[in-house]
Amino acid sequence: MNSYHTTKAVIAFGKAAEDASELNKPIEITKFPGLIVRPQKDLNDREEEPKFEGPSKGTIVLSEFEEKINEILSFTISPVNHNSKSDANDALPKDEETSEDASKSSQSEEEDDMIVKPPNVLIYTDTIDTGKSVKAVLRKVLDPDRYTIYNLTILNLPKNTWVDQVALVVVCGNIMDVIADRFVEYIIHGGKVLSLCSNMLHKMLPFFKTAEVRENELVYFSYGEWKRVRMMHDTFCYQASPKRNGFVENHEDARLPSLNLPESTSVKDKKGNSHLFDVKILGTEETWQNPSILLATLASSGGKVVFSQIHLERDPVEYSRAKKLYETLRENDDARLGIISDLLSTHLEMEINRAPAFKGYSLGYLLSRNEDLKWEMFKNLKGLTEDHTLKLGALTIRFYTSEEIHVTVTDVFLPIVTHYKFCPKNFSPQQYYQYLDTRELGQLVIYADVLTSSMYAMGARMKHGFAIIPRQQTHGRGRGNNVWLSPIGCAMFTLQVFIPRNSILGKQISILQHIVAVAMVSAVRSIPGYQAINLRIKWPNDIYVGKSTKIGGLIVQTLVDESRYICDIGAGINLSNSKPTTCINDVISRYNQKHQTKLEELSYERYLALVFNQLEILLDDIEKGNIQHFYSLYYKYWLHKNASVTVLTLNGEYQEAIVDDIDDFGYLRVNTSIMGVGTKISVHPDRNSFDLLQGLIIPVIEEDI
Repeated sequence: MNSYHTTKAVIAFGKAAEDASELNKPIEITKFPGLIVRPQKDLNDREEEPKFEGPSKGTIVLSEFEEKINEILSFTISPVNHNSKSDANDALPKDEETSEDASKSSQSEEEDDMIVKPPNVLIYTDTIDTGKSVKAVLRKVLDPDRYTIYNLTILNLPKNTWVDQVALVVVCGNIMDVIADRFVEYIIHGGKVLSLCSNMLHKMLPFFKTAEVRENELVYFSYGEWKRVRMMHDTFCYQASPKRNGFVENHEDARLPSLNLPESTSVKDKKGNSHLFDVKILGTEETWQNPSILLATLASSGGKVVFSQIHLERDPVEYSRAKKLYETLRENDDARLGIISDLLSTHLEMEINRAPAFKGYSLGYLLSRNEDLKWEMFKNLKGLTEDHTLKLGALTIRFYTSEEIHVTVTDVFLPIVTHYKFCPKNFSPQQYYQYLDTRELGQLVIYADVLTSSMYAMGARMKHGFAIIPRQQTHGRGRGNNVWLSPIGCAMFTLQVFIPRNSILGKQISILQHIVAVAMVSAVRSIPGYQAINLRIKWPNDIYVGKSTKIGGLIVQTLVDESRYICDIGAGINLSNSKPTTCINDVISRYNQKHQTKLEELSYERYLALVFNQLEILLDDIEKGNIQHFYSLYYKYWLHKNASVTVLTLNGEYQEAIVDDIDDFGYLRVNTSIMGVGTKISVHPDRNSFDLLQGLIIPVIEEDI
């Protein structure tokens, strides 16, 4: 079976599982007659785990399906060299830099291709409910300014792109061997895994040969400073041989000596090479002295996996129907959170949430150096009621003339102070307007210390150039379903621009995101003395330091009316926050140390004003017919000139190619050869499921060179 049909098979499986969960009934898998996926049940109602069943040959059908999954998951992970250098000279036009600037730029690029811990955490679980439980506990214990948590599905696993973009993978529940093999390979190449009540334990530590099935067993166990904690043991109790006979309520069996487990174990990779893992017991179930938490470490790569046979992911509320059990688990819940926090920080090198509790949302302020702009917007704002309330879907805003507002600010209601006498404490309008040099962009602003998302506060038709600037967001939005982390120090905005459909840009509106990316980089690199600060553009819409570290990105949402495009540009970039990766001011500081310069760090207000300045210059130039100014800056800043990539063609075949440029609509163009004929292919992003720096892209248009 070729990769195209194999992919179709896996998609059919995923669709059936989704439908079964949504419709709450068994669903037959398309293309596999007789193979059925059952819906999941609530933890308190489940009598048995969801399973596949078929007619008399159900087992054979399942085996065939596992073989198909095995086909699509076949892979070899290559370790990623975070210190690899891009060829900066290929990306930078020679006629736009002095030799001194070029030298400094090259030196800066060298120092900024640093190793930075990736900010993503992936979850792979055997049920949807389990995934929700794991995500909930991780959100409680991990640093919210450092990590974004995603679900990893069987459809994402074949794509190698996640491998070097994650700080941790959490596996929970029983998984197929072929999937376990993929995670083992990831660990061997330096990955970190937390395995919660999973058969991954037996897969990697084969001396745990037996598994006794025990339902709802509440046990005592100890780990570190936490002694005799009451927790739920996994249904499958993996034990090193010899096998114990069963759990006991008292300590009559405690006199049995603990097993002397091997201090190391050999694990083979996909090529058959052996790797020696050190094994250490971290926590023990007290009744039998059976290991409940273990650590396996591969010294040669730094790969680590922590195994827990205790349900650290489950909140006591999941057992609320069993009153006595619920009360016991609730009494031990602080210990549960403390244990998983310590495992993550001490053994898996993760950063834990030590911030104070969220204090709530804040007032908004309508800012302008020309009060007439405010009244002009109110006059033309459709949907504004007599009491100055505007409903925006996920958010309702109301304009007030005073700070004396006797209402509560919530995630769905934002009061906005309009009078010029009232100014926010954490944003300086004076400094912002000092640097702002535009006719329209950014002249009228709503500022708030904390918003859900600035995109939620933008109406369908506010005003050309209208901006929303939050200090912090709780639900920042990235491209597709991605989440953008927005800690304090991240410079964020949503900007609305109107583009006439019959204008030069209107006829190729999809390049707007690239124009904004140039403005975000040029806001820094256009300042005299800052030309060599190594901010770069990764196609299609990410901002990087050097080649290895993402610090920003943007999305553009567009509505169309009779004569214009209404574009909401949402952008964020790490300005003065070192988490989750690094930031602009850190780069400036390192540059100063390296080159003995005294470049000033950029304030929040100055940077945002400079972005709007640069964007208006670019938009004006394009409408005057000078689109080459944009292209020259774009190719100066981007990462990909002459990069070697592999194109996944529409028929499922792989083709080597060389990156050339972007076309009039912003699609990436690559040069390749098909059947000996030189061909230029325009390609598009696969909703962030690929990584161009890893060299995998997907084509949409082909044309002869």
